[in-house]
Amino acid sequence: PYWNTSVAVIYGNPDLQPEKSTGWDIGFEHYLNHPNLILGATYFQMNFMDLIGFDENFIPINIDKADSKGVEVFLKLADFHNFNFDANYTFTDAQDRSLTSPEKNQRLIRRPKHKFSLTIDYNFDEFLTIFSEIRYTGPRYDKDFVSFPAKRVLLKGYTIINTGANYKLNKFIELFVKVDNLLNADYEDVIYYGVLNRSVYLGAELSF
Repeated sequence: PYWNTSVAVIYGNPDLQPEKSTGWDIGFEHYLNHPNLILGATYFQMNFMDLIGFDENFIPINIDKADSKGVEVFLKLADFHNFNFDANYTFTDAQDRSLTSPEKNQRLIRRPKHKFSLTIDYNFDEFLTIFSEIRYTGPRYDKDFVSFPAKRVLLKGYTIINTGANYKLNKFIELFVKVDNLLNADYEDVIYYGVLNRSVYLGAELSF
């Protein structure tokens, strides 16, 4: 766990403008040899005007120009001998393009270049399903606002494993158990903001 005893004073900015953006994407999906096996890919691009960010004093400001572009690839296999498989990879290049910004042509904070997820579930019968999920988030920059002026820091990448099971007791009641962060990974999405350690959830769903 991380402990932060500093006090941050946040000021408003009456000149802050709303964000504006335009974007487009193009992609394809293709069935491979197996009728339930699908491969797909998408290229995307977003252009931002007046993107809201923070300066070194943690005051919200507008970033005149920024863009985010990348590729998303997925592979999906459905209902193959009771297995379902879904893999997804995303590459994102997000840059500050403002001519007046001290961070011109640097990566936007909190946007990892690489993200990957893999989900597998298995249906033992019509009542019991087990599932597992692996999520990887690559290194990304953040700003350490405890220091003055704030400096850019690189947060390490991390891998999270979640798993669980659902059991249909009858047509009305379904029981479930889920374990998040199975390996108790120590990570940060935002610098100095803690996240849950290994967590176990038990429950039931009632439907009519």
